[in-house]
Amino acid sequence: MEGLVPTHLAAELAVSLIELKYPKESALWVSAQVSTIEQAIELLQQECELCTDKFPINQMITMLKCEHQCCKECASNYFTIQVSVMWKKNIKIIPKSFYHEVLRNFVLSIVRNVFNT
Repeated sequence: MEGLVPTHLAAELAVSLIELKYPKESALWVSAQVSTIEQAIELLQQECELCTDKFPINQMITMLKCEHQCCKECASNYFTIQVSVMWKKNIKIIPKSFYHEVLRNFVLSIVRNVFNT
C-alpha cells in the first residue's frame, strides 16, 4: 500500500476493507477520507434511492432540485430519458433533419460521458 495512501493508519484501514471484500479502489479512496472502519463502511454503503444497490459516496449523484441521491448509472438513465422526452416535445415545432439528430446524439453523449456510463 506504500505510496497509494497518505499514512500508515490509512494503509491499515485499506487492508482491513480489502479483507472485508471491498474493491481495492474503493478501499484506497475511503481510507484517505476517514480514520475508522465504521466511518469507512458508512461511506462505502450509500444506497441508491432508485435501484437500491449500495455504492461508495464518491459514486453517488445528488440531484439539484430535490436532493435525492442515486448512483451514476441511474442518474445517467434519468437524464437520458429527460433529454429524450424534451426532444420529443420540441420535435413538433422543430423540423426534423439530420442536424437535429446529430444534436440529440451529441447531448446524449455528453450525459453519458459526464456519468461515465
